[in-house]
Amino acid sequence: SKEQAVFVTDFRYLDQARLDVQDFSIVIAAKTLFDGLKQENVISPSQKIGFEAAHLRYSHYLALIELFPNTSFEPTENMVESIAIRKEPDEISYLAEAANIADSALARVLPFVKAGKKEFEIAAKLSYRMRCSGAEKDSFDPVVASGWRSALPHGMASDKVIDDGDFLVMDFGAVYKGYASDITRTVAVGKASPNMKMIYGIVKDAQQKAIDAARAGMTCDALDRVARDYIHQKGFGQYFGHSLGHGLGLEVHSPPRVGAGSETVLEENFVITIEPGIYIPNVGGVRIEDDIVIQKDGAGLLTHFSRELLEIE
Repeated sequence: SKEQAVFVTDFRYLDQARLDVQDFSIVIAAKTLFDGLKQENVISPSQKIGFEAAHLRYSHYLALIELFPNTSFEPTENMVESIAIRKEPDEISYLAEAANIADSALARVLPFVKAGKKEFEIAAKLSYRMRCSGAEKDSFDPVVASGWRSALPHGMASDKVIDDGDFLVMDFGAVYKGYASDITRTVAVGKASPNMKMIYGIVKDAQQKAIDAARAGMTCDALDRVARDYIHQKGFGQYFGHSLGHGLGLEVHSPPRVGAGSETVLEENFVITIEPGIYIPNVGGVRIEDDIVIQKDGAGLLTHFSRELLEIE
């Protein structure tokens, strides 16, 4: 509230809270976390309390209204996210380090990539290398998809063996001080076919056009159209079915949605992904994704790994 900031936890996390939670009063709940709100009179009957409708379980909502029958609880949407969408300098530095960790992990894993390895093995190596480089955890379970499976936009790693000539999509990210990065690179294991080389070039050019166009003051829809229109002009519009990108922060998928119909206006210090892709069913797919910070007259890259097509022999 305007008057107080309270963090409720239990005894198991007391020392951790003292280390990590700043500018909050820490309350140790004797029973449930909601009981902790009551024992310290954090909530009074006269208050109107907003709760995050997208995140509060219905069973927890029932527990709240039972504990505080005279308090008004009102659902809110994106109340926290609307504040967090514009990043402070320290947040941008954390996101940059999360991106650096992902870049470093990929550089260390690529020498391990070869025909005969399983997708599971590549995913495990990526996670391991990010942890070794300082990640608290993965931003999400790595997407590692090869051959025909690379046409699955979110093809989770499987026990499929990578074959010579496969395109391999690797989509992963690191969490650093709570902030999540998100990067995708597509490589050829062996020699890439002329057709897949062409598709890779189209995706790479579409992404570069979007990065070059991104700046404060444009809508997310307008930025999405930069890449989408280019891919459509090249004859592959039907194979690019997802949004161009999304915001980054404490959650890997945060506002804004950088996609068709999104009228959110980009502002300085928004951090977003740019990730066009082309996915041909039963053939293969290409996605290239980078993290950028929106600036007044352009955008700055947070991820820096090469976007040139790598053919791994």
